[in-house]
Amino acid sequence: PGWREGPLSSQMVLELSHMKQNRLRNSKLLDDWTTVEELLTHGTRVESDSQLCPSPLLSVTTV
Repeated sequence: PGWREGPLSSQMVLELSHMKQNRLRNSKLLDDWTTVEELLTHGTRVESDSQLCPSPLLSVTTV
């Protein structure tokens, strides 16, 4: 039982990396420069690739 090498371990590392990125992305919806209006309008920026990440708040409708 040691660390396996090869495509399987590379895939596992990639999956763990994506899980960590998603966890960090979800825990940090607002930064010092994001207003609530921007969040509701555009989502939040993902620092690693400068793309907008859809916010779970966008799917909430108020009456």
